[in-house]
Amino acid sequence: MILRHFIFFILLVVLPDFYIDYRFLRQRQDMPAWKRLLWWTPCFLMAAFTCFMAAQDDFIPRNYLLLEIYIGLLGVLVIPKLLFSICSLVGLLFKKCRCRRQRSSQEKRFEVTSFHLSERVGVVVASMGLLAFVYGFTLGFNQVEVDHQDLYFTDLPQTFDGYRIVQVSDLHAGTYNGWRRAVLHDLADSIQNQHPDLICFTGDLQNIRPDEVLEVKQELSQWGDVVSVMGNHDYGEYIGGDEKDRQAVEHRMKEVQRRHLDWVLLDNSNVSISDSTGRSRIYIAGTGNDGKAPFPNKADYKKALQGIPQGAFVIMLQHDPSAWKRNILPQTKAQLTLSGHTHGGQFSLFGWRPTQLVHGEDYGYYEQDGQSLLVSGGVGGVVPFRLGIPGSITVITLHRKTP
Repeated sequence: MILRHFIFFILLVVLPDFYIDYRFLRQRQDMPAWKRLLWWTPCFLMAAFTCFMAAQDDFIPRNYLLLEIYIGLLGVLVIPKLLFSICSLVGLLFKKCRCRRQRSSQEKRFEVTSFHLSERVGVVVASMGLLAFVYGFTLGFNQVEVDHQDLYFTDLPQTFDGYRIVQVSDLHAGTYNGWRRAVLHDLADSIQNQHPDLICFTGDLQNIRPDEVLEVKQELSQWGDVVSVMGNHDYGEYIGGDEKDRQAVEHRMKEVQRRHLDWVLLDNSNVSISDSTGRSRIYIAGTGNDGKAPFPNKADYKKALQGIPQGAFVIMLQHDPSAWKRNILPQTKAQLTLSGHTHGGQFSLFGWRPTQLVHGEDYGYYEQDGQSLLVSGGVGGVVPFRLGIPGSITVITLHRKTP
């Protein structure tokens, strides 16, 4: 992860210290050199740590604790300085712009006041950022909420009115090894307390390796009967090695879900669910991940829908919600699609989420031409941080709508 965005992380670590040194430290004639060096020491150490993380073979280090320590240090040592620098720079630019025209003494006093005010605001913003990070890194990420969705369809068989589905997505099991593992017990309790008729898992069970899943097998086995699909992290795309190594990870992940967890993994296939009389059915279809580059594209919708009669009620499981408009709407008549992948951005500020910049359908419920998409915010994430978008499971209650 660090190697793929190495330049970004290095600049993130170094630029705030360059600005603070240039704007404040260098101008202090009474500051000895050793104090300036002391200020730069955390930056040098973070830069060295960044290089070390970038040298790891896998997208995520096998020892996940290294990534957690790195992210924790970013949040405590780097982000507050970045926020302060941005606020201070805004004040500096404001002062420069005002200098371009002749000003009265009153305007000059206003400039000085506003400039110093920006630095005071920077201290407040940096402090708030630090507190927000600590919360999001601990309590915010460890919460699991239950989101209830009542969905209505005119072509739902009458006997399935009130049918309850629990959707779980984006567990990223490797993130929960260690001190966060207790969250998985709460998750299992939350799922069982909903008394679902069906549990659907919509991808990203692991971070990079199936062994992460086996370590928490006991917690996952408490969920009940699960129908699942693969997400982009469930393939071998994030490990070092050649194509043979990646295929081995993919094969092992499928084996873990089917044999060790006893889940029904839909890999471009479908299953039917009968009502109590055996006369009515709904179909659950699932494909491999259907992502745009650099994410893997393993979907085959024709194969996934094979054998489903015309006009049947179909629920499509597809990890990547971008596939809904690209392929699911043009190629299928699936009344409901369940997706994940985006995690809702794991961050929301006044309703704005960073994933909105990339995904048209990034979080929540969408409808078009009588077909629906529900994008889960997911439970976990590679980066253990959530603020404004808590981890959640979705309880979907199907209802028959009178035409």
